[in-house]
Amino acid sequence: MPRKREQAVAAEPEPENLEPLGDGQLHVKDLVTDPNQTRRHTSRNLGMIGDALQEVGAGRSIVIDESNVILAGNGTVEAASERGITRVRVIEADGNEIIAVRRSNLSPEQKVKLALFDNRAAELAEYDLSALVRVTDEFGLERSDWFTSAELRALEDREVAHDLTGATTAAPKADTVPSIPEGYTAFSLVISHEAANEIRAALDDVKARTNLKTIGEALLVVVRAYNASRQTDEAQP
Repeated sequence: MPRKREQAVAAEPEPENLEPLGDGQLHVKDLVTDPNQTRRHTSRNLGMIGDALQEVGAGRSIVIDESNVILAGNGTVEAASERGITRVRVIEADGNEIIAVRRSNLSPEQKVKLALFDNRAAELAEYDLSALVRVTDEFGLERSDWFTSAELRALEDREVAHDLTGATTAAPKADTVPSIPEGYTAFSLVISHEAANEIRAALDDVKARTNLKTIGEALLVVVRAYNASRQTDEAQP
């Protein structure tokens, strides 16, 4: 005789730490990460936001659209979720007024720490160059409206360490060096400005002609072309 079949589908557990909502409130779980965000939230960035929430509490507002997509504050929401903050108070706005968050329960030390946390946490996030290119191209936006040529080149150099071996014309600051994936290497060149500009222009041209994404890839094309040419010359009698 077959055994009595046990319950096939377990009941879903009740959500934890979800307090009843008041008017104009949402749960954090109702918010949607922006598919077009161009910032990469590093572990240090999220960790500092989390520390700020724990030590001084939430202070800065975020921005969501009519579908609860997070337009600004994706990192804050991620860190808040990890720290157990579940409620979101929604203020309807049309962009014609500044929304101020008043915190009247902070000690003098906490006020200073809140300002430091706010500024430093923002610096520890970094741009995702591939996402930035995709979004600006998709919406027909000029990246030069937000970044100078030098800034875009710096972003490109920094992205190399996330993708493949590459070269930068100047060593980045210690606190902005991204983690380097296993099997990859980042290196710097100390050369004159004139030589750097000449190399950069040549690699930019190679990148454009071959539809490559990074200077590192363009550099590899040049090196391989040189090696192939040398081998051809050596093979000739």
